[in-house]
Amino acid sequence: MTYHIGSIERANLDTWGRRAVNVCGDARWHALTVAPQKEQAAGAWLELRDVYAFHPVTRRTTVIRGKRIERESRYLPGFVFALFKGPAIYSRILDSPFITGALTMQSGHWGIIRPNDIRKLHAMRSVDEAQKAQVEEAKRIRKGDRVRVLSGLMGEGQEVEVIELRAGKARFKLHMFGADISAEADVDRLHKLG
Repeated sequence: MTYHIGSIERANLDTWGRRAVNVCGDARWHALTVAPQKEQAAGAWLELRDVYAFHPVTRRTTVIRGKRIERESRYLPGFVFALFKGPAIYSRILDSPFITGALTMQSGHWGIIRPNDIRKLHAMRSVDEAQKAQVEEAKRIRKGDRVRVLSGLMGEGQEVEVIELRAGKARFKLHMFGADISAEADVDRLHKLG
């Protein structure tokens, strides 16, 4: 293919628009500032570029004309928290139509958030009903599951196998004093292992 002065070649926007926004290195969290009401759009833009992002929300249930409605509102409007797989390429991130900047340190460099500091905010992220159901199903205890007894007079901290489930209670065998003893506990006092 030959080119002449004035020739125009179309850029492949699909690949150009999804350029990597970080280089290889240690993972790091940044708090990005976004345009008003664009937290979800900014999160989706980052997800396309293989960056995990979320914005914390609060959930509130209200009753309107006899119907229960669950609403989410932004806990920190204007911010999206993103986990980059390495040092961020700031110019490429700021090319986004949704992202306007980031929280910076006094020096002007983008601030890096420690994972321990972001843990509570991460629990407040927006989760759809399918994800909630998936998490609940994974926690559900069934016959044959290995569980840890969280509290109770006899078996606290022991790992046991569930033998039977009935009316919110689980029956299992504890090995105590050189013998197997049948015991029962509420399901909410057990933690599923694996």
